[in-house]
Amino acid sequence: MRLILFVLAAFLITFSSYAAAHRGPGDAKARPAEINRDAPPFRLTAQDGRRVALSDFRGNIVLLSFIYTTCIDLCPFVTADMMSVFRRDRKAGRRNLRLLFIATDPEVDKPRVLLSYAERYGADLSVSTFLTGTEAELRPVWGSYGVKVSKKARGLVEHTMVTVLIDSDGKIRRRYLGGRIELDQVLKDIAMVRAEA
Repeated sequence: MRLILFVLAAFLITFSSYAAAHRGPGDAKARPAEINRDAPPFRLTAQDGRRVALSDFRGNIVLLSFIYTTCIDLCPFVTADMMSVFRRDRKAGRRNLRLLFIATDPEVDKPRVLLSYAERYGADLSVSTFLTGTEAELRPVWGSYGVKVSKKARGLVEHTMVTVLIDSDGKIRRRYLGGRIELDQVLKDIAMVRAEA
């Protein structure tokens, strides 16, 4: 009986620390915040090895988030949610939305790993880009977008959950903080940004 209780307690401690490991502040639903400032620039390495800059996407609306490929908590949901936003936007006849995903675990998330992750989610790589780099390259990018990242035991990565909507002029228009994005809200925000362009 003591062994069962010990195993159960160990599981609960592990699960609760894991569940908290890479959630940002707040609950599992992202809260939008309105912003209107230039998106911090960056140049990173894409899933196919190309060097890619944020400025390469000027003229398009960009939905940008931070993930790591071995995450089994919120990152898969955020990835799937962003793919859903793209599909719904494309179904409505829109053509200028781009998805960017920036790795928070550069030690693991090399370009080929990101390519495999993209394929697992059925990402259209003509409009979706998965980015990585060295930790020295990534840490300033994380910081400039308000993402805190720290590596924990057992391969876990604690990071702030942030998704950012960037308009075609390269300005941040919304930050969705704390978890999964609300698809309808994001689509409304994208429509608003388009209408103001």
